[in-house]
Amino acid sequence: MKKTKLVIFVLASLFMTTAFSVLASHDVKAKAKYQYYETTLNPSEYVYYYDSSKKNKQGIAYDASIKGNKLKISGALTKGSRLNDTSKKVKFMGEKTRKFKITKRTKYYIAGGEDPMQRISKAKCARYLRKGSKGLLSFGITLKVRAGKVVEARLYS
Repeated sequence: MKKTKLVIFVLASLFMTTAFSVLASHDVKAKAKYQYYETTLNPSEYVYYYDSSKKNKQGIAYDASIKGNKLKISGALTKGSRLNDTSKKVKFMGEKTRKFKITKRTKYYIAGGEDPMQRISKAKCARYLRKGSKGLLSFGITLKVRAGKVVEARLYS
């Protein structure tokens, strides 16, 4: 009787130890779900110069600005689940004014030509967006968004 209880106790202990070690070793790490919004900022008079159908199906924005904790983009965008997504899962988002929430943790980057990405301030990013909206510059914009908040804003020329 004592041997049976001892065997049951040892087996139960072994089972519990194995179960807890498997659970402890299996880290449940959910992947951060990011959405990437991409567009090209051009002056409004150029949008329809490039788009003969006048439907802005090329993902061109004609106005972008930062005010407070909002980044506003007017024009067309593409939305994908990866950076520079070329799969069929990319969604074209028609011409409209959209606002994105930015936080203190939002990072801003810029790259020109073959240069590597450089981190810039929110104020400097706002100046570039203002100049691009007025037709002085033309560049690509990529927003990395998680849970409705912009994590990174990248400007490419």
